[in-house]
Formats: sequence, C-alpha cells, structure tokens
Amino acid sequence: MAKLAKNKRCDITLVEEGSMPYTLLAKARGKWHSDLAEARIVLAWRTGWKQNRDGRLTLGRCLKATDLQRELRADCDFVIFLNKDMWDLKEFTDARKLALLDHELCHAAPMLDAHDNQKVDARGRKLWRSRGHDVEEFRSVIQHHGIWKADLAKFAEALLKKAEKPLLAAMEKDAPPTMPETNLMAPPN
Repeated sequence: MAKLAKNKRCDITLVEEGSMPYTLLAKARGKWHSDLAEARIVLAWRTGWKQNRDGRLTLGRCLKATDLQRELRADCDFVIFLNKDMWDLKEFTDARKLALLDHELCHAAPMLDAHDNQKVDARGRKLWRSRGHDVEEFRSVIQHHGIWKADLAKFAEALLKKAEKPLLAAMEKDAPPTMPETNLMAPPN
C-alpha cells in the first residue's frame, strides 16, 4: 500500500496591512529612515525558526527583491520577515519590536551613483541594495534603543572587560569615552 505524501508546512504568511507591525514600521521609517520613503516594503511572518548552533535565534530578516521578482511584478522592493513565535511573546515588548524593525530597515538602502542620486534601471524603477551589519548590529539601532538583545549585552560585556586592558587604556587618555550607567539586560525605553 502506497504512503500518502505529507503536506508541506507553510512557514510564511503576509502580515496584514494596517496592523500594528506596519504601524511600527511607519514609525521607524518616519523617524530614522527617510531614505526609504519610496521603498515598497512588505512584512511577512515566519514561524519555525530554530536557534543556530551558537544559540542565536533569528528575530527578523530583510531581503531585497531580485530582478526576476521585480520583472514578475512583485509589488515590493524589500520583504522583512518577522519571527512570529518571538513577536507574540509578552516579553518581546513594543520597544523591542520597534528596535527590530529599525534594525531590519538598516539593511535596506538606496543604490546611489557618484553624485548621491538614486540609480534607476532601464525601466525607470528605483534601485535598492542590501547593507550588512556594522558589528552584528547597527550603531544607529544602539543609539535609538540601547542594548536591546542578549547578544549585544555579551558584546558590551566583552568591551567592558577589554577596557581594563592597556591598549584601550592608552586610547582613553586622549579621548576618554563616556558611558551612562545602564542595566545591560533591561529593554530600551
């Protein structure tokens, strides 16, 4: 007797337009990402993400639409996938959700020419690019939200330990850094 094929699980669904994630997206774009005002950005839920071998869990991912997708009339320049399992946890506050969207928007950028004008393709469509991390995080997200994830807290702790070493101490006498007191694990305000 032949076995019936299992139905493939669908891990991706579109976020409903006008919902709270889109409200937070608009807030982040308006406050910190004016260069993306004309970018068509779609939000999608992703379920089933597992921790990697280093114990890190993906909270979101920003992907640029490919030339083929644009040619097939995909109505977006970027898709931001949000980890639905994390998003629904009460510990994942609105402040952290805003920080996540801010982070993912930092991956999106206009493609500029030598005169800082946005490039367009042969069909007159604006061109976009994906941008990588500054250091597993964007400086602007830390400026906006502080230490909002556990991996950042570990990085900050390593920096503080390194501050006791002679190399950084020698640099400090020329320009001592200022750092407000903060609870590294506390969510941002």
